[in-house]
Amino acid sequence: MSTYPSSGTLLPPAIRFAKILGTLGAGALAGTYLTHSSHTVPALESTKRSSTPATTGAANVSTQQPASQAVKIFHRIHRSSHKVLLNLILASAGSYSYVAYYLYSHPFTRPGEHISSASARFSGSSYLPETSVHREETGGEFFGMAGTWMFFATSATLLMGIIPYSKIVMKKINHRLNAAGESLEAEERRGMGLQVVDEQSTWRDLDQWRKKNWTRAAMAGVAGILGGMGVAKLSI
Repeated sequence: MSTYPSSGTLLPPAIRFAKILGTLGAGALAGTYLTHSSHTVPALESTKRSSTPATTGAANVSTQQPASQAVKIFHRIHRSSHKVLLNLILASAGSYSYVAYYLYSHPFTRPGEHISSASARFSGSSYLPETSVHREETGGEFFGMAGTWMFFATSATLLMGIIPYSKIVMKKINHRLNAAGESLEAEERRGMGLQVVDEQSTWRDLDQWRKKNWTRAAMAGVAGILGGMGVAKLSI
């Protein structure tokens, strides 16, 4: 008799908790990244469009320079959310990896495994049903229950991919923006009234960060969708 679980077998509590944690975490990551690219940074950029200096020349550089205010706010948001999002990535990806490993190690059906099914029918000459047993060889279909682990493995890979993407693709932009924010905060603590950053490069970096951040939102979003599909298949 096979010791492998069937689709009707209850999963261990740890696996059930892990699949829910992974899906909720991926959704939270996707929502956060989506909010930053579609609302937070555009709101900071709107100060550029709404700012109209009263005079030309020296008046363009002031303590209320829009780029200075925007980059300080960006730095504070990044500082307060960076570790939280990193821990959420690790927790969600780890949960999905755990579920994928368990399902891969305990498949619902194995290629070449025989399963039995019974059927019954009534005939007009008897009140008792006629039963028959059929044996079929399973093929371990890829998108069937036997391949459900692939949904969770792919989701875990996408979530973990956010880390190298952030460290490699977005490294320079993050460094420039956060360095500018730290410099402005240091000047503010020293009581220096004049806080200046390069307007053009700051707005360009913010716009580039917003565009590149869409990729992180997409990676987390697809991971959440695939994880949700895996959860749905396990619930069938």
